[in-house]
Amino acid sequence: MGKWKAIRKNIKKGNLEIELYNLDDDILEKNNIADKHPEIIQEIEDIMKKEHKPAALERFKMDALGDVIQE
Repeated sequence: MGKWKAIRKNIKKGNLEIELYNLDDDILEKNNIADKHPEIIQEIEDIMKKEHKPAALERFKMDALGDVIQE
């Protein structure tokens, strides 16, 4: 999203925390500045929720994202 890069790590383990990096100032992504920009985090989280589509293959579905995993 422009200069912003947001990522989630370890989603399969239930982690939904979003990390935020300003690529204009931190190209190596060393400083997570999510706590300084809650409005950007909210915007990105809304986009992630809106655009998420459950994977077609069961092995790629994730409980943490609300995907329905069939047993």
